[in-house]
Amino acid sequence: MPSNKIAHHNNSRIRPKLIYVPVAPPDLPPDDRIKWALEEIQSDINKNEGKYPFSSRRPGIQEVLRRAGLGKTFLEKKGDDADRDARRGWRKAMIKSGLKTITGKVIAPSVAQAAIREDAEDVAAIKQAWHLTELELEEAHHKIEVLETALAAALARSP
Repeated sequence: MPSNKIAHHNNSRIRPKLIYVPVAPPDLPPDDRIKWALEEIQSDINKNEGKYPFSSRRPGIQEVLRRAGLGKTFLEKKGDDADRDARRGWRKAMIKSGLKTITGKVIAPSVAQAAIREDAEDVAAIKQAWHLTELELEEAHHKIEVLETALAAALARSP
């Protein structure tokens, strides 16, 4: 009786591939890095037929910060400095307005889809090989039964 261990193991190994994307040059000031990131995101969408290839959803503020090479909490730090808080609010508004102008569709990442298709093809090939082996085993069992019957008949006829 076949075990489902192999099929279960293969299904659990589907993992997204690591994707490396360029980030803004570190020598740029933060505002220029944000503008650079917005332009790169739009460029990636344009190069990929209107699809953003590095996320399964539309790019958001965190994606812009990541592409700009800025920390996740870059816009969230608040403190006693009112000017700094105002700049961060202005930057957040700049990112939001920049994201509104970005055109594109929402799809699953194409690289991850390719990896999943590749793994699915591996699983399908293993299942097919398993099925063929089971058929060959059934044929072998049937052949053994036929030969045993023939041997018993031959032994019965012999003196």
